Amino acid sequence: MVNEWFVELNEDEFMVSPLDVGQFIDKAELLSKGKLWVGMDGGPRPWWHRFLGTQKRYVDSLFSLEWSSDAAALIFHDENWSEYRALKNEECAPFSEEIRKEISHGEANAADDSECIEKAMAFKAIREALEKGDRPNWLNYKFVK
Repeated sequence: MVNEWFVELNEDEFMVSPLDVGQFIDKAELLSKGKLWVGMDGGPRPWWHRFLGTQKRYVDSLFSLEWSSDAAALIFHDENWSEYRALKNEECAPFSEEIRKEISHGEANAADDSECIEKAMAFKAIREALEKGDRPNWLNYKFVK
């Protein structure tokens, strides 16, 4: 499992090589609505974790993306799984509450409009993050936990 990446696309889970992640992103972008999560192998857990029955290896979450129509909610994660929620540019028009409910990352309330960006921008950001190894600095973020 070393050097494996984990991809969840609309509830389907895959273990892939780093080279194959881009294919899933391309496939996802063609969908009008969806959920995409990407993580990677974070290395072996200590022996006592494995003894207690947890997974044998850590998983490092990279990002979580939900989109519907032209709206998206993008969350990047750091090594502690802290959240960096991408924020909308001030020039961008508001998204409807109905759309924001569809991209709320499982929250009961609709996603805050300030945390909704254009779908094309979100996919551009995740591609750049995978290429450079860090979230893009041309987006602004809200730090959560």
